[in-house]
Amino acid sequence: MLNYAFDAGRPKPSSTNLAIGAPPNGGRPVTLGGKGQPCEVLGNRKPPLSDVQYDIVEALVKEPEGLTKDSIEHIRPSARRALKNLAKSDPDWGAVLFFPPTPGLRYRIITPG
Repeated sequence: MLNYAFDAGRPKPSSTNLAIGAPPNGGRPVTLGGKGQPCEVLGNRKPPLSDVQYDIVEALVKEPEGLTKDSIEHIRPSARRALKNLAKSDPDWGAVLFFPPTPGLRYRIITPG
């Protein structure tokens, strides 16, 4: 369960199959199964994420507007490093994970264009 400051009082989605946006092919950029389950990125099946990766990606999927540096680090102190490693490990993950180039922007999942 997510436990970050702005999550208080907000209803949680009932499904563990979460997605956001729509890539050009009509699918969804990221679809998560439960922890320890395979996921899909840009329609391609991917191996299960680590618990740290899952917690961060799940939070990004739930927040379409993205998360600030402080919000993402509140989930896990190593969140930004874990996201960078995930993006470097696979080109599909690299295509959908947005890293803000300047302060004030948010980390988020994007639809590559």
